[in-house]
Amino acid sequence: MHYRHTQFGSPIIVILALGMLFCLLMIVRHGTSPASLLALAVLLSCLLTFTALTIEVNKDLLIWYFNFGLIYKQVQIADIANVTPVRNPYIYGWGIHRISSGWLYNVSGLQAVEIRLKTGKIFRLGTNEPEVLVKALSNAINQRIVKPDLFLEN
Repeated sequence: MHYRHTQFGSPIIVILALGMLFCLLMIVRHGTSPASLLALAVLLSCLLTFTALTIEVNKDLLIWYFNFGLIYKQVQIADIANVTPVRNPYIYGWGIHRISSGWLYNVSGLQAVEIRLKTGKIFRLGTNEPEVLVKALSNAINQRIVKPDLFLEN
């Protein structure tokens, strides 16, 4: 059993591209300045780093990373206590940041899956297919549960 899905952050891509276009227009109109070059570099770095979120589930690990894996996280399936599809409030926005219940990793939209670890830590992974992710995680968790033998030999 393996799950892998990449969600692209179209709104983030558009916003960053518009910001870069604005910087380029300022450079053309007013000349190159350290501030305009820094802003352009920051926007380009964000475009290359934060515009896609890939989530993978295998029998042992939940893995998520942005774009090419510069920002990469993983959790043992055995450490997951509960998974729930949720809808984020608009105020939560996109990106990686702290929210009231834990951490949010999101590139687009309001849908997410809230993961509660056995330690009590909580985080949310944004996804455009929360039900499928919940099913994949639930299947992986259930496969790790060791069921006691009903008939023991003496």
